Amino acid sequence: MESIINIAVSSNANYFDGLLALIKSLRKKTPRKYNLRFFYLNDKELSYSQNKKICNSLNKSDEFIFCDTSIFQNDICKIKFTLSNWDSSIMNRLFIPIKFKNLVDKIIYIDTDIIVNDNIYNFYSNTDSCLIKGLQEQRDENITFINQYHIRDNLYLNSGVLVFNFKQWDVLFPNDTKYLDVIKKYSKNNFLYPDQDLINIIFDGYKRGEPLQKYEFVPGISLPKHKKYMFIHFASKPKPWEQNGFKRGYFLKFKRYVLKISDTLLIIKRILFVTILLISKFFPFFRKYIKY
Repeated sequence: MESIINIAVSSNANYFDGLLALIKSLRKKTPRKYNLRFFYLNDKELSYSQNKKICNSLNKSDEFIFCDTSIFQNDICKIKFTLSNWDSSIMNRLFIPIKFKNLVDKIIYIDTDIIVNDNIYNFYSNTDSCLIKGLQEQRDENITFINQYHIRDNLYLNSGVLVFNFKQWDVLFPNDTKYLDVIKKYSKNNFLYPDQDLINIIFDGYKRGEPLQKYEFVPGISLPKHKKYMFIHFASKPKPWEQNGFKRGYFLKFKRYVLKISDTLLIIKRILFVTILLISKFFPFFRKYIKY
């Protein structure tokens, strides 16, 4: 049994609170018998205070390792992507195979606007014979994409959570050149979701999709149908750490991880909020004294 879970994360300077919340949620939901090894993909290192916050959130046996991605984009790959309004950091996940295929057997990539709500070990370890595993989307625009690019496996994966399995990597990509050639071929396409669309083309026929509705909940977009989701993805704007970003429900989970607010205090705040609403509804006289 594997005792280490390899995790790749990537973010820009505006996503540090999201990164911190993800790390804290992973450590809380992962049994202590599993060590977490984080690889931080970026072209700039975190500050001393930021590194300290992350280290304080991990166990002594966990690791947090900086991986400089500038060498991939500038020196090794020299690929210029068409990104429209997307930040270039979203493309770092494409370089994961080049960096890690000779270092680890598998690695899971997780977006830094996600918090983990359950133990991910089984999701991480069960990759069977696929090269990449993720959560399957089935929206109309995904079906249009599948038809437009003649995707043979009829799968469209969300790139927010991806497990890369390198055990059979050479079956599809015997060398880095072949992998990079596919990326370069489509790098100038003006995709709606540049990293995500490209991943679904690259791994056509070698990917596996788990039902997104079972594993992931997107506050404000998805309607909850299950009691417990493994991933809570704050895909919409504003993000929980941005101005006016906090809302009721799952946003309080994020707030707890970032600000270390206890469950008890959150419950008290919810009770007070409901009490104020009831007072304002049944005793109109008090409404002018209550500010929401």
